[in-house]
Amino acid sequence: MSSTDVRNSRSTAGRHHINKHRTTGNMTVYEAVDFPVTSATATVASNGDVTVTLTASRTIHIESDVCSGDDCAMIVFDQSLDYSNIQTYLDGFNIQNVLQMASGTVTSIHNGVAALKDGYSYPFAVNITSLNNDGSMCESPSTQVYDYSSQSHRDIRGSVEAERQIAGGFFEESSAGNTGNGTSNNTFSYVDTVGNTFSRTVRAALNNITFDAISGSLANTQETLVSQGSQRAKFARVRMPVGRTVGV
Repeated sequence: MSSTDVRNSRSTAGRHHINKHRTTGNMTVYEAVDFPVTSATATVASNGDVTVTLTASRTIHIESDVCSGDDCAMIVFDQSLDYSNIQTYLDGFNIQNVLQMASGTVTSIHNGVAALKDGYSYPFAVNITSLNNDGSMCESPSTQVYDYSSQSHRDIRGSVEAERQIAGGFFEESSAGNTGNGTSNNTFSYVDTVGNTFSRTVRAALNNITFDAISGSLANTQETLVSQGSQRAKFARVRMPVGRTVGV
């Protein structure tokens, strides 16, 4: 056999090897709008209270036949996303509320069996309330939650993550200087189906960490930190909108 025959034989064998494991496919269904479906409304009550609502959603659905060598599968992919934002202005705009929600799911099904399923939700709420008529004193509590879950059939593993934060603050503008304080309570947790766990809780007040605890199989340490702070912390002067000079 000549050297040319050897090269041709190797080239042919290589092509046969590649073709046998080549991934090919055909998309049979594609459903995805160019833009999300949205709505926006605003209402004014007889007492002057204002409510503004914005919503948006989007879905994607894809079906395909995918082959790798002689193995073929029908793949179905779905994604769904939803968003809403509701703002209310009450008591002559002395009370302002924002409630925002984002959520979504992603699924992948192979030959009728769920291969991947992810989901998340992220609600967020904040309130700003003026404590006097000129708006120089206000308080602002807020809450946010984040949940995420993931399941994969391929490696038989799933996990759940959760985070919770509750915070509050007070701010006062005055000619003698601006003052304020704030508190925060933040908890994070993780757990999966193979036994791994992790949890951490951090609390803070007046620019000081008052509590910090870590636990779980993935944690390197487990400790609690406690410190004390004054009831009010001095803040640096802020840049005010044009024309406002209160406290500056």
